[in-house]
Amino acid sequence: MATAKWWRGMRTAAKFPPPSVQSLYSPSSPYHTIQAIPREATGSRDRTQGRIPAVVCFSAEPPLEKNPDARSSSASRKRLLTTEKKQILSILN
Repeated sequence: MATAKWWRGMRTAAKFPPPSVQSLYSPSSPYHTIQAIPREATGSRDRTQGRIPAVVCFSAEPPLEKNPDARSSSASRKRLLTTEKKQILSILN
């Protein structure tokens, strides 16, 4: 009886093979990596060169706290970054 279950399991495994590694990293993946570099204080020079300036805010504290009022009073840090316009356009297309 146990061998019958084993053979049924093998038949199911043969019908539905696991996804290949390449399909896990396909272009249709919902996640995208944007390569950004630190930038100067103003973004006007980056815009003229075809780059997109951005400000990324992050907190030094963990994101989940028991008291939400305490998190609102904490200061967040800012990083000035820039990325190429073609990276953003490739995500949108």
